[in-house]
Amino acid sequence: MFRQSLRKRASVSYREVVDNSEPNESYKVQQVLTTKEDKKKLQETLTDQINQMVQQNQCLHDAINNYISKV
Repeated sequence: MFRQSLRKRASVSYREVVDNSEPNESYKVQQVLTTKEDKKKLQETLTDQINQMVQQNQCLHDAINNYISKV
């Protein structure tokens, strides 16, 4: 009897948490990918971010090589 009561309370609490929670990141991304314009914007944004990461990586690579050459 006590266990059934605990289970009921636990399931109710779990449902409340799930129902009140914010949508997760993958759900937000799915919402963004609704139109072709949104897909294009997302692709451009991701391309820009990748290009920035490549530039940062190149700068770090150059800095490391410069440091090694001085030592």
